[in-house]
Formats: sequence, structure tokens, C-alpha cells
Amino acid sequence: MKNGYPPVVFELKRKSEYYSALDKAHTTGDADGFLQLVLEDLNRIFYLYFRVLGLDGM
Repeated sequence: MKNGYPPVVFELKRKSEYYSALDKAHTTGDADGFLQLVLEDLNRIFYLYFRVLGLDGM
């Protein structure tokens, strides 16, 4: 919610993918996979917000 972004809630089916990306970022310093995962989920959440607001057809 910082800077106007909604919270990112990962779907349970992506739990292992989340942990794998987080572990790689922690152990190697390469956060690209984790950031990609966050970006994909953020896009999903924005889509849901826009749909609720009736803005999904724009």
C-alpha cells in the first residue's frame, strides 16, 4: 500500500514458485525471478481492482 500500490497476495498454487524465487534472491542476490513473480501478481490484482470498478473494458 506504500506509494499507492495494493498488497500482493500470492495464490496458494504459486507457493513453491514463490519460495524458490525468494530463496534464489536470498542466496545468490539475483532477485529477477522474485521481482517477476511480484510483477505478475501485481498485474493480476490491478486487473481485479479495475474489473470491480468497471474499468476492465477500457
